[in-house]
Amino acid sequence: ANAFTATEAGVSLGLSAPGAVKQVAQDAQVEIDSFLMASASNTVQGAIEGVTPNLKEKTDAAFTVTVKSNPDAMKTSLKGFVEKYNAVIGRIHSVAGYGGSKGTSAALKGDSSLRAITDALSRTVIAQAGTGGSLNSLADIGIRLNNDGTLKLDETKVGEALDKNPDGFAKVLAGTDTQSGVMDVMRDLLKGFTTVGNGILTVRTEGLNSQIKLF
Repeated sequence: ANAFTATEAGVSLGLSAPGAVKQVAQDAQVEIDSFLMASASNTVQGAIEGVTPNLKEKTDAAFTVTVKSNPDAMKTSLKGFVEKYNAVIGRIHSVAGYGGSKGTSAALKGDSSLRAITDALSRTVIAQAGTGGSLNSLADIGIRLNNDGTLKLDETKVGEALDKNPDGFAKVLAGTDTQSGVMDVMRDLLKGFTTVGNGILTVRTEGLNSQIKLF
């Protein structure tokens, strides 16, 4: 329990006297599914996976905690992911060239390393994920790969998938204890790009720096 202690100096107001104690500090307690949980504060950690209850008042009456998904917050998060992904693809296309457009960087025009990165990213976003059922890929939850390698977010489809199958939706993104989701694969892919010593970007950067030193 988080106790409060007053230490007096100089003129005494009697705050340190035993009789001045109005309430002994105690841990907060809450019973969840017949299990008694205690916490040093009114915030109970670890009682419910993914949920942190904040206790407001004392009661002996039973109550129900309803955990609902937040589709608007999920749409915002996915929109941010798509925007950042597309910014990376757009930048690569700008410096290396794409289709009929020439790259702005002489050193990176048609660069094979950048092409390998965009190819790997595309394979990741179209890969199968989840554990079967109706949702098995980003396309199933409303994120589609365009022909130019960018992504398109269908917010209506995101909402429908999240409403009909929230568990399957989560598994596509985050996977399970035994299977990786798309975001797990994406994380590992990005680490591979930037690994010191043998990452694609690391090796290419070192190569370009070596060429600069030769001039």
